[in-house]
Amino acid sequence: MGTGSLIVVVVLAGLVVLARVMRLEDAFIYFPDHETYTTPAEFGLAYEEVRFGEEGRLHGWFVPGRTDVTILWFHGNAGNLSHPGRVEFIRRLHDRLGASFFIFDYRGYGQSAGKPSEEGLYQDAQDALAYLQSRDDVNPQRIVYYGKSLGAAVASHLATQEAPYRLILESAFTSTPDMAREIYPFLPLRPLLYTRYSNRDHLAAIHAPVLFIHGDSDSQVPVQHADTLYAVANETKQQYIVRGADHDDVYLYGGEQYIEVFAEFLSLPLAPP
Repeated sequence: MGTGSLIVVVVLAGLVVLARVMRLEDAFIYFPDHETYTTPAEFGLAYEEVRFGEEGRLHGWFVPGRTDVTILWFHGNAGNLSHPGRVEFIRRLHDRLGASFFIFDYRGYGQSAGKPSEEGLYQDAQDALAYLQSRDDVNPQRIVYYGKSLGAAVASHLATQEAPYRLILESAFTSTPDMAREIYPFLPLRPLLYTRYSNRDHLAAIHAPVLFIHGDSDSQVPVQHADTLYAVANETKQQYIVRGADHDDVYLYGGEQYIEVFAEFLSLPLAPP
């Protein structure tokens, strides 16, 4: 076999391996669900069903509040916006903070059309923000980005494009390659991964106030990720570590203190419990 033929074979083999890694990569990142489990109305919240984005392909819920602060909510990589835990969490914060909330599903999740990808989710975030900015009852200067887990990376990327009033990152990881190295330390995956979701890189370009929230017993994203992100973030920044909390129960373990930290960071008065 000549040198030219060998190079072609090696390139083709590399492309095959890369294609397989890419397909497996998506399967380990995105876990969408299309079933509707609950609605804000079942938790006593008035809300609007919203279709937005190109040809209305994205779906969300807008929950109006009693203040001029609106929280744009980026959920994690599994399920969809109708997960009862997410809706209950929003209800608790809505009752105490009085902010409006907009939670939506990324492409391929819930009732949103398409297939999830890193660039796709970033575009969905831009479309969600543009929708909020188009509403007469939303103050565009008082939009907060809240991102949980994978949603933290989507929120932080959006913050590099358009600065929020405040940025809240909960259970955030430094980057996808860092997570892959921790989960599979025996596999040389880092050079092969095309997905980045790098909060660490995003934070270098963000100058809005940032609040990092993390459980110190997080079994999915170790709390050291929060420490690293806090260290690289620009001023003004704040860190709140919730003792005993895992990945998905941070606000439950945080209890009243969690809500107080949230309110103080957003400069909102608390309503009575």
